[in-house]
Amino acid sequence: MTSTTAMRTFHTLALAAALTAASPGAQAQALSNGDFSAGLAGWQVLGDASVQNDAGGNELWLTNASLDFEDDFPLPAGALNRSGQGAATSGLESFIGIAGGALDPDPANGLQAYEGTAVLQSFSAAAGDTLSFNWDFGTSDNFADYAFAVVDGQLFRLGGSGEATLPGRLGNQLQTGAQSFSFSFASGGMHSVAFGVVDVGDYNVTSTLAVSGVQVVPVPEPSALLLMLAGIGVVAGSARRRISLSSQT
Repeated sequence: MTSTTAMRTFHTLALAAALTAASPGAQAQALSNGDFSAGLAGWQVLGDASVQNDAGGNELWLTNASLDFEDDFPLPAGALNRSGQGAATSGLESFIGIAGGALDPDPANGLQAYEGTAVLQSFSAAAGDTLSFNWDFGTSDNFADYAFAVVDGQLFRLGGSGEATLPGRLGNQLQTGAQSFSFSFASGGMHSVAFGVVDVGDYNVTSTLAVSGVQVVPVPEPSALLLMLAGIGVVAGSARRRISLSSQT
């Protein structure tokens, strides 16, 4: 092997090692099946959850539709239920790891979550890693239904009936349109994320939450950054030497 060939091999290996060390797989274990290409594999489910492909890609589709009641009269009972499992009428808060009553917007004035659906997954992530996903709330309700996310027991309201102003799809009259959400973890270890939608104030009219592109993007560790910069520096230095030699010939 000539010195030139050996140097090129070294450059290639150095750059490959740098990129491998800085890659997401080397830093943290992301959520499984965040694109829902494997259906609901990896997700715990309570209520009516399914995977739909209405917008050109897989979406987690959650509804608060029952099977036994005419939620969307004059449509028959269960018309907008997608999975064959009815929305949960109890146990939702316990399932996603928040306090009882936390999903009730204003119980003193009768605004309580009557039924809903949620999915949950636990995963490992490092401090500084970022969880992100896309969501879209849809409804034919003009009252107080809403969708939410829960990250490590912290409840985030995503959107509700008052924010749905665009023409809807898949049985909804209105939708919020695609929105994005992100959350950076302050500490490493095991974490959890849940998504859900609830029927507030009554059992009438179906609302939905569509979720897609769930991922955890790791922050590169300092050692990985140094290795990556070193590899790039080696390649850049070699390129400058080749240019210099070429200009002298």
